[in-house]
Amino acid sequence: MNTQAIQQLSMQKGVHTRHTDKQELAAFQPIIASPLVHPYFIMCLPTNVYSASGIRMLPLKWICEEAFELVPGARLFAYGYIPIATSIGGNAICVRADGQVFWADHDSWYDDYILFHNRETDEWIELSGYSPAHVEQALVPLANNFEQFLFALLNDELTKQLEELD
Repeated sequence: MNTQAIQQLSMQKGVHTRHTDKQELAAFQPIIASPLVHPYFIMCLPTNVYSASGIRMLPLKWICEEAFELVPGARLFAYGYIPIATSIGGNAICVRADGQVFWADHDSWYDDYILFHNRETDEWIELSGYSPAHVEQALVPLANNFEQFLFALLNDELTKQLEELD
């Protein structure tokens, strides 16, 4: 991952990135151990919230809050997804250890079931209970490559796509 380029794009938006200590990230293991996502969490987390492609990029404090206290992040973290950004509407953009990036609607995640809008069929689907397959089914795939996604996001190339999801 080209962390220098990501840091420079963040700085162009007026935000500095910080080096994150491994101890600060211990709760996110083993997800961030992957070389596909690890460099971002170690070298590129912003010091403050900032906007990119119309969504809010999160610093570590806010990522922790999303992953451990708020929905959808807290529901998804148990299945290997870390929220890195949120929309104004409370939806989350999450990354998985394999570098895939997903959109999670905030109003899909209930205590005992998942209710989501299938954008391909325009139907609402209810899934009873949580499982890795159910969680992935309810998410909207955004990218297969985390680094390429970050470059597009930070260059404000995803604004229209993300507005349509929000």
